[in-house]
Amino acid sequence: MIRFGLARLDPPPCAFRFTADYIFRKRPMAQRLFRNLAFGVMFAAFACLTVQAAEPSRPVAQQIREFEIIVDDSRAGTNRVVTSDYAGGRTVTTTEANVSINYLVYTYTYRFRGSESWLASRPRKIECQTLEGGKRRSVKALIDPEAMDVAVDTNPHRKLPAAHLTTNFWYWPAELDQQDIITVLDVDNGQSLQMRTEKIGIEHLRCGSQTLKCTHYRLDGEASIDLWFDEQRQLVQKKCVEDGHPTELRLTTIKQVDLAAKPAARSQASTNR
Repeated sequence: MIRFGLARLDPPPCAFRFTADYIFRKRPMAQRLFRNLAFGVMFAAFACLTVQAAEPSRPVAQQIREFEIIVDDSRAGTNRVVTSDYAGGRTVTTTEANVSINYLVYTYTYRFRGSESWLASRPRKIECQTLEGGKRRSVKALIDPEAMDVAVDTNPHRKLPAAHLTTNFWYWPAELDQQDIITVLDVDNGQSLQMRTEKIGIEHLRCGSQTLKCTHYRLDGEASIDLWFDEQRQLVQKKCVEDGHPTELRLTTIKQVDLAAKPAARSQASTNR
């Protein structure tokens, strides 16, 4: 009998024959079928949870900085730094640099691809690939607070003092303002550099149509490097001498990535840049 409002359906007397209890007691084949079906559902649910757990987390913020590379007062290449911030305080940067210089008898080429994973204002993992004049080199490093494990190409791993920065210099942690000597990892050759720091002062630099308030630092060691960082403590300009050639990195554009946009739209926007 159906009772409207309670929506209760009283089964006919013969319906008990087709209950799950009857099937499990009287039909071994049906019992195995139900067991296999239940196992399949559980396995599918577990697989979905495993895939979701294995998927890498998406960044909560992302920024792209484009630089031009100046060598001997002439534009020689480009440098792009993509900074991705993740939940939990982890930051990952990817750097792409391309340089081509035509000399009288040959053309010098340099290509760099690298990534850095940072946590608590310190680099933790470095992976870099360099192609310079046809010669390839790979540098990898795992860094803890006390030391870092560095591998160059297929050479044996070396234990070195923990690095505060790499020669990408994309970021200047606030704690370094209290350091007189810092350790810098050279991402081109895997060498550990001890450099003395000096805070020069506040200066204003042009970036496209805007003026950025920057802090000027100078590092001295085997070479002298001048660095300017904005109020986000990210690189705006770098000046040094490479193999006798005055070299400069100048920030040209800063772009905040709209992470709410669809991936296809972000990909198209990246292609159009």
